[in-house]
Amino acid sequence: MSSAACLFCCQSLACFLPESEGRPSRGQLRSGKPANYERPDLTAYAVGDMDVAAHPVQQMVYVPVYSHVYYENGLAFPLAATLSIKNTDPQRSVAVKSIKHFDTEGKLVESYLEQPIKLAALQTIGFW
Repeated sequence: MSSAACLFCCQSLACFLPESEGRPSRGQLRSGKPANYERPDLTAYAVGDMDVAAHPVQQMVYVPVYSHVYYENGLAFPLAATLSIKNTDPQRSVAVKSIKHFDTEGKLVESYLEQPIKLAALQTIGFW
């Protein structure tokens, strides 16, 4: 990675429903990717001739993501999360070597990259 800062942001969004008969029951709440979600085309982020190993600054960033919040006597309300990775440097590219999702027990749930990707100056990529 370049000597520039690379900011990793995670946004979780929850919608709390008002008290009413229309509120879904615990069994009706569902989580998961929307049917129309498509992963980013990673070919647009190819590292090309960038020598990823030669970059002077390399770091690992942990981004906590919560799959649910609790409400009403401990009932779980599922959340959706979008991971947005932003290169905040206005002049240099950064390389992202891996994006991995682990569960609470530390087991790998999903690996989003098969090979490193490059984010150009101020470029962003997002994953559901």
